[in-house]
Amino acid sequence: MRARAVALALALLGLTAPAAQAETWSARDARGDAETLVYSPDPPPCGTSTLSPAPTARRQDLTALRVDHGSQAVVIRLRMADVARRDHSTSWSVHLLTPDRGYLLVVFPRRPGEAVDAFLSEEPEVPANPDPADCTVGSLVIGRGGCDGLSVHLDAAADRLDLTVPRRCLGRPRWVRVGADVSGAFTGSAETGYSVTGDTWSPGAATAYPIYGPRVHAG
Repeated sequence: MRARAVALALALLGLTAPAAQAETWSARDARGDAETLVYSPDPPPCGTSTLSPAPTARRQDLTALRVDHGSQAVVIRLRMADVARRDHSTSWSVHLLTPDRGYLLVVFPRRPGEAVDAFLSEEPEVPANPDPADCTVGSLVIGRGGCDGLSVHLDAAADRLDLTVPRRCLGRPRWVRVGADVSGAFTGSAETGYSVTGDTWSPGAATAYPIYGPRVHAG
């Protein structure tokens, strides 16, 4: 009886052990810092690429990144200067690094008349010292990787994108580091030349890609 009375008193005083909370991290990205890449196949063999500011490209302007690492899922929020629900040219890439491996989460327009879809795969390996004479233009095929419960919610009114990744799909890591970039307004082709506008979340003088934020531990 005494033990029950003590337990009740502690509960009333709010002294019981709290439930595990998600560890949260967030960081802003500069507004109006999207850029347009223009590629020309001339001169051969590698052609030329130029970057120019695109301050009016609001749908490709990433303004903030937030990560909530809970006991069951990692929830990632991307804030944009503008989000349109029927935008069928913009796509988002989220990079997740765990103690064991990296993952790539891609969100893109699904079909005309629908919003977006999300796919998760292991992060493709990029050579540390690529051969400058290798001008190959490749493509990446991404599969779901068996991640049931992966979800994406696009909120055009709040100009944000929320993604929920079950921790089991990431091997239930102790921590994650997250980065993100966005691209869109693609025109042309690799054969004839193209332009694409985008933005990458960056804390400043980053020299490697992907760019990751700090470790966010599981709640």
